Amino acid sequence: MTSLPADLPHLSRCGPARHEEGFVTCLALAHNEANIIGSFLEHYRSLGPVSFVIVDDHSTDGTRAFLEAQPDVTIYQPKPGSTYARDKRAWRSEILDACADGRWCLVPDIDEHLVWRGMANTSLPELIGALEEEGAEALLCIMVDMYADRPLTEHVFPGGTLADLRRAFPLFDRLEGGNYRTVMFSSKFLAQYPTPPRWVTGGMIERVFQHDASIPARLARRLMQRHAGLSGAHVASGGMFLTNYIVRQATRWAVPHNALNLTKLALLRWRRGMQFYGGAHSVNRPLQLSERRAVLLHYRFTRGIDGIRYIVERGQHAKGGGYYGQYLGKESIIRRSLASEASSRFRGASSLGGLVR
Repeated sequence: MTSLPADLPHLSRCGPARHEEGFVTCLALAHNEANIIGSFLEHYRSLGPVSFVIVDDHSTDGTRAFLEAQPDVTIYQPKPGSTYARDKRAWRSEILDACADGRWCLVPDIDEHLVWRGMANTSLPELIGALEEEGAEALLCIMVDMYADRPLTEHVFPGGTLADLRRAFPLFDRLEGGNYRTVMFSSKFLAQYPTPPRWVTGGMIERVFQHDASIPARLARRLMQRHAGLSGAHVASGGMFLTNYIVRQATRWAVPHNALNLTKLALLRWRRGMQFYGGAHSVNRPLQLSERRAVLLHYRFTRGIDGIRYIVERGQHAKGGGYYGQYLGKESIIRRSLASEASSRFRGASSLGGLVR
């Protein structure tokens, strides 16, 4: 066992440290995740030797009791006055500095499941070995929303196994028709958070809630997909041809002002003193990114409208829950199916096509 400190600046450990030496640390933050946390643990346990460190942020739905019964989970809780909205980057840094300095770690959210091409025949340690042979320090992942052919109001998962979760929400927007494209970070942002150099937007959320059907917007999206799409230059690369640069600059206006950043660094070698930008979307150190690209299957909607309303009222997520608040005001949209001609059924990592690399 590796000893995890009982006391950190913003966190206190609850119960014993259950962290196995030589196992990959999987760090996640949880609040009222009882319906999906079992499938989260099941998925990451299936990847190889993983030890979980979970910050339980005052759950009231049985999440804490469930975690306390797990033999491979170390639990922390925020100290009085420490909140998710203000301190989530400090929570992650404090824990990873304590147990993962110089080591590979996983940093998904509870509703995100990491998949990569060839994972049926490649364990997590083997993937990490391949990344090290490549000289990489981080694996860039694209968040891909999972959903069902039914309205958002009916996206409710009562709980169950990993197989149950995947049967409940089997669809995703494929690369062709999913409108995924890369966007350049500003030089000012990259000066503080240099990895990764670009981010990805598009997918189901933009298609359903942020779609601009005007002719200029459609033209701009076509240009961006041709010159800044995921099928072209790898998003992990900072370099680009002049044509790509001009197109990106000329079409930035076509990116919705509230577009979601779908890139994450869910698997990386941690260095003491690093910090994420909010969530694990960007990090404040220059890291060598792999030429590989993985996907985080994102089970964003599993508690229907009540779950979205709770996030908004709690006010701890992006823009005080405002990103989720936009869904509540679109009654006609949330009462029709999320499926479209862009939808495809998940049947393993190979079914993700060019989304994985």
